Formats: sequence, C-alpha cells, structure tokens
Amino acid sequence: MEGVKGLFFDVGGTVFDWKNTARENIQKLADEKGESIDSEAFANVWRGEMFKVHTQFRQGNLPWLTSDDMHLQALANMAIDYPLLHQIDNASLVVSTWHHLKPFPSAPKAV
Repeated sequence: MEGVKGLFFDVGGTVFDWKNTARENIQKLADEKGESIDSEAFANVWRGEMFKVHTQFRQGNLPWLTSDDMHLQALANMAIDYPLLHQIDNASLVVSTWHHLKPFPSAPKAV
C-alpha cells in the first residue's frame, strides 16, 4: 500500500442504510397525517426514480441539478402514485432522509 494516498468506496447501501432510513421517515410522516402507505415500496420507488432522474441528467436532458434537486424531482415524478407527497414538505423529507442516513449497525466496526 506504499504510495496510496486515499481509498474511495461507495458507502450507499454498504455503510448507510438508505432504504430503512427512507422507509422510516415516510412512514412517520404518513402516520402524522393519518395516511396509510407501503413505506418499503415507497423507498424502493424513490431510489429508482432518483436514478432515472440521474440518468436523464447524465445524458444532458436536464440542466445542472444537485443531489437534493434530483431527489425532489424524483418525488415530483412519484406524486401521482403517492398523494401523501402533496401534503408534506418534500424538501424536508429529502433533508431528513438523505442528509441523515442511518448506518447499518455493523458498519462502524467494519469501517
């Protein structure tokens, strides 16, 4: 490892538990609004929609977007199927989820 100045690796889904963080956050909001939601399906759809937006961005079909903007666009794309998104502050959902990802319990020791 001589001469190595840094190691880089993807931590999404390996160190950080994005799915359960997103699932728990949307479930909490649904409960607060008295709405039902399949929070696991929501988390999976949100992640999938974000990658669709990311692909459009990479291909030059969208202007410059931050990661937060991509997640907001994904939520906008999902709003027809998830009416709860019309009742909540989507920007707060993005921040509470993607800025505060919970690690998997074994991650700190493994890293």
